[in-house]
Amino acid sequence: MKLEWGRDARSRVGVIIPALNEEKAIGLVLRDIPRGIVDQVIVVDNGSTDNTAREAGSCGATVKHEPQRGYGAACQTGINALAPDIDIVVFLDADFSDHPEEIESGGNRIVGFADHRESGGLRDRFTDPA
Repeated sequence: MKLEWGRDARSRVGVIIPALNEEKAIGLVLRDIPRGIVDQVIVVDNGSTDNTAREAGSCGATVKHEPQRGYGAACQTGINALAPDIDIVVFLDADFSDHPEEIESGGNRIVGFADHRESGGLRDRFTDPA
C-alpha cells in the first residue's frame, strides 16, 4: 500500500494528542484513528480535572502526564514518549476539531519525518539541544 503523502506502508506512524479536560471527546477521536496506518497513539494529559486520562487509556492509548500547562509542553512530552522506530508524527486535537480519518491522506498536521537508519531520529530533531 502506498500512502498518498509519499511514505510507503513500512513507515511507522505515531499520533500525539495533547488533551485537557476532554473526557467526552477523546474516546471519539481515538476510535476514528485508522489502526491500519497508525502504530502508536500517545495522549498527553495536560492537567485534566476530569477523566480524560482514564478514558484515553480505556481506548488503548498510551497516556502520559504533563503537569506543566501548555500545548508545547504537552507536545514535547509526547515526542519524548515516542517509540524509537516511529518515522512520522501526526498531532491531533483532543476535541475532534481535527479529523483522524484524514491521517491516511496527509490531511492532518504531519510534522516530522525521520529515517532512523540515517539520522538521529525524531527525538533529535524536536528536542532542545541545550
